[in-house]
Formats: sequence, C-alpha cells, structure tokens
Amino acid sequence: MRSQFKWIYVFAALTTAALYGCLKPEEGFLSNNIYYRANPFVATQGGITTSAPLETDGSTSPITVKLLAIRNKATGKSAEDLLKEREVQVYLKEVTAEDNTVEKLNAKLGKKMVKPVNINPVGGRIEVSQASEFVDTGTYTIDIEVSNVRGTKVINNAADIRILPKKHYEFIGTPSFTNSDPLPLPDGNFLPSTGTVTIDRDAAGPNKIIFKFVDKNGVPYNPKKNEVIIRGDRPHFALMDPYYAEERTDTAIVFQYPTAPFPLIKGSFGNYVNYYRIPSTANSLARNINVTMEFRVYSKGTYLVTIRTTDASHS
Repeated sequence: MRSQFKWIYVFAALTTAALYGCLKPEEGFLSNNIYYRANPFVATQGGITTSAPLETDGSTSPITVKLLAIRNKATGKSAEDLLKEREVQVYLKEVTAEDNTVEKLNAKLGKKMVKPVNINPVGGRIEVSQASEFVDTGTYTIDIEVSNVRGTKVINNAADIRILPKKHYEFIGTPSFTNSDPLPLPDGNFLPSTGTVTIDRDAAGPNKIIFKFVDKNGVPYNPKKNEVIIRGDRPHFALMDPYYAEERTDTAIVFQYPTAPFPLIKGSFGNYVNYYRIPSTANSLARNINVTMEFRVYSKGTYLVTIRTTDASHS
C-alpha cells in the first residue's frame, strides 16, 4: 500500500514538472519605478534643450517610449500646439573659422520642419527645439507609454516641461573694467575700475550690434579718433564677425551681422570675449581703461551696447 502511494507521489511530481516545463518563462523586466530625473525639465524659447533619458530602474533594454498626451498644467487643456511642426533655421554642417564670408556661411544654413517638443522613442529623452520660439511660455505636463520585451506601462504625469521666455541676448559672465599704466608700460599695474554695460534692442531694426563707449557724464569716446582701440593682440568683435567690415563713427563701433545666434565663430581663447581699451590720453584717469566683455545675441535686430566708464570722464 505504501508502495502504491509512493508511486502516486512520484507520478504527480513528474506530471507537475512536465507541465511547468511546458510553460514559457516570462522574459525581461519592466519596473514600476520609471521616471525623469530632471522634473520639471526647464527649457528656453528658441533654444535647443535635451533631457537625460528616463531612469528605468534596471528595466530590460531596449525601452521604447511614446508620448500619449501633453497639456497645459495651469488649465489642464490639451497643448497639441507644442507638437505642430514649424520651419526653423538649421546648420547643415558645422560653421568654422573657414566660413568667413556670407556666401560660405549661407551654404551651411538650411530650413527644416521640427516640432517644438518631441519625446525620443529610444530612451525617452525630452527634446525642445528652436521651434519652441513659436509657442507660449508656461509649464506643460506629459503622459507617456513605455514598453520593452516584458510589456507596456502607462505613466501619467511623467514630467513637467517648463518653457521660459526667450533670451534675446546674453552676457556670459560679468563685463569687467580695469585701468593700467599708460605707455611705455601699457599692461602693467592693473587696478580695478568701475563701469556699467546696458543693452537696448530694436527687434524690427537691421541686424546690427553697436558698441558705444561713454564717460561718466554720458559723453561718447570717439572711436574714429582712436579714443577706443583694441587691446594689443587680444580678441575683439571684428575677428568674430568677418562677414562685414567694422564701421567706426564719431560715437560708436558698428557691426553688421548675418544671422542669429551670433557670433558663430569663437575668438582665439575659445570663447566670445572681447577686449577693448580707452587710452590714457582720452580719459581723466590718465591711465588705460580696459573693458572686457563676452556678449552674444540670440535674436535678430539692432542692439545698442552702451559701455559707461563711471569713474572717468572724457579728457
């Protein structure tokens, strides 16, 4: 009797093992903890900004991501306008210092239709393009679907995308003012000076950048009479704008430029820093006043850049 039960147990065990062996094992892993590390993701109108991929908590790759919905967080209404393609300017190839004429530059420029907001299907990166210039600022919320070999999950409110107003121009760092010994020691004994830099933009004006140097009373220094000069062999704006000739007037240095953002070509120090000097003979300090600034524009128009020496007057 015991022998019969023994064989029954053995048979049952073998049958269970055989049935289990016929079941297809589940493949891969899809976590319940998938998220964007940068949330909210912040971008600026007209800029190109890309997030890191989704954090997948060890989920099996590859992971495919699909945008299900995008809506205005404040109103809860659909924001499909962010998914409509717009025509934007793109660079067909990298612009280098060799592209030093308008004709050579134009050969590198093209047009393309792109969405203001896109979710990359591979990895789920959030991509905000130049076309975001045409949509409203604000905060938008997205729902996404993620899938891999294991299955599919819907993630509602996966991330907020915050679009900030466009920057039309930027000082990278803070403009600085120093004064130094006049000739024969033009670069000796540097001391701090004081000054301000202000910007006025005319969006409808021609593409020009105007540097106007004035003293503490608002009296212009005269570039045409070399009351504003470049500082030795250091970079200056004309080197970054080979497309048009520099114009020196009684009150300003004027640069025409072909497109924005601008400059496109960096100076010899690998940045956009400019070095100018008001010679000791042109100011009341009787010392060279040195102005250093890194300036870039992101929108077309006319920019009046007024550089004021607040501790010196015109001599």
